[in-house]
Amino acid sequence: MLPDNLGYLFDAPLRLAPSSLAVLQDDVRITFAELDARCNRVATGLARLGVGAGDRVALMFSNDFRFLESLFGPMRLGAVSVPINTRMGDEALRYVVEDAEATVLIANRAMADRARVLADRVGTLEHVVVDGPAADGGIVYDELLASGSPALARRATASDEVCMQPYTSGSTGKPKGVLLTHGGQVWNADILRKAMLIDETERALVAVPLFHKNAMAGAVKPFLLGGGSLVILPGFDAVEVIRAIDRYRVTYTTGVPAMYRMILAERDALARHDVSSLRFAVCGSAEVPEELLDEFTRAFRGRPRR
Repeated sequence: MLPDNLGYLFDAPLRLAPSSLAVLQDDVRITFAELDARCNRVATGLARLGVGAGDRVALMFSNDFRFLESLFGPMRLGAVSVPINTRMGDEALRYVVEDAEATVLIANRAMADRARVLADRVGTLEHVVVDGPAADGGIVYDELLASGSPALARRATASDEVCMQPYTSGSTGKPKGVLLTHGGQVWNADILRKAMLIDETERALVAVPLFHKNAMAGAVKPFLLGGGSLVILPGFDAVEVIRAIDRYRVTYTTGVPAMYRMILAERDALARHDVSSLRFAVCGSAEVPEELLDEFTRAFRGRPRR
């Protein structure tokens, strides 16, 4: 049975295999049970700050496992998560946070300085949470988690309730908020999971920005729903991607054509590492030239397995 709230997307693997790995990043390993508890801690910590149904919680993260609990935690309260494209300029960031009327901003260490600037410029913000030293009046991320509880009473969620409000790039004007519902997003995750045959044996490598739909639709949602694992890299580096496929025995990845071209150009790294575990590579955001598809297939198909 599918959850009624996107914040509980990984209900099934949590119930069936709570000790299975949900997330890997560097030396960090997080099981589904641990991820659930961390999401609840974020939710209850935010509730102590007065966050409730309908409130907007803005997220400024580079690729970081904390993004996941900061994304799903607010949803469990009925609040709306607003993942921000951190590649925007400062004025665009300010506009998005103001337009969303976000009352809380959560940022990881890499985005902490920009978050502190926004705290002084956006009138709707009541609390700024950062992973690292907090400015005057700010909240340290670990202290938010410590103030919360690993248990949370569930609230009933209607399928048409808004769970997430990402923004467009603003290429034809101001960025525009897109209202995504719990029912629609859970359905989308389930369709993708089924289409890509994702189960607990699969492991996805995420080197694209977590805030982007390429990562969200292409890996995060279907893998957490299906019980697979997410391997998070801080960003894209072709050699590091090849190393990670070997190190973590990655079966799946997602990217754009330029990324796959750069991977194929690293012939020495491909020769040194065993990438035979990779079985599925999704490509989006641009048309895939036939010659790129052929070259990638030749490079990865038929390699001997360990």
